[in-house]
Amino acid sequence: MVMMGGMRVVSIEQLFEGVLQMALSGYLGKLFDGFSRKRAIMTVVPLNNLSICAAAALIISEFLVLTLIY
Repeated sequence: MVMMGGMRVVSIEQLFEGVLQMALSGYLGKLFDGFSRKRAIMTVVPLNNLSICAAAALIISEFLVLTLIY
């Protein structure tokens, strides 16, 4: 983590996450209130899986770039 920016990267990520949660929570809450529980789960789980894959791809690409540089 030190080569990737360490605590600065973590704090910036948490800042953006908090801002996005505040901005989107009301809208998404109203949207999902109209969904059945099954449909809401079937919508959220694939999006969560995609975000995990995207995060893993970014970390892998960062390590590859750092490996090539050093």
